[in-house]
Amino acid sequence: MAPHIIDKGIPTTGLLAQVLVAKYQDHLPLYRQEHILGRAGLAIPRSTLASWVGQCGVQLQPLVDALKQVMLRSAVLHADETPVAMLKPSNKKTHKASSRTPI
Repeated sequence: MAPHIIDKGIPTTGLLAQVLVAKYQDHLPLYRQEHILGRAGLAIPRSTLASWVGQCGVQLQPLVDALKQVMLRSAVLHADETPVAMLKPSNKKTHKASSRTPI
């Protein structure tokens, strides 16, 4: 049996990859994924999906650290800093969101 990302957990690496890609690449919130999985006959609560995302983040941290070290050794870094409109739930208006995060 192949090792699992989450110790003593039932999700396979394929399912975890699907959840992460849908969330971060396809911008599909976990509540929508919960409904989609439910239509497929899988009753996986949003809280469980959120826990899986967090645990995958912990497992991926060494990869993030290694990538950061490679990037910091580069003489030049290129980034897309195009502002994106983001909804402020408090007043239902948009503001410019920045993708800048400190290294």
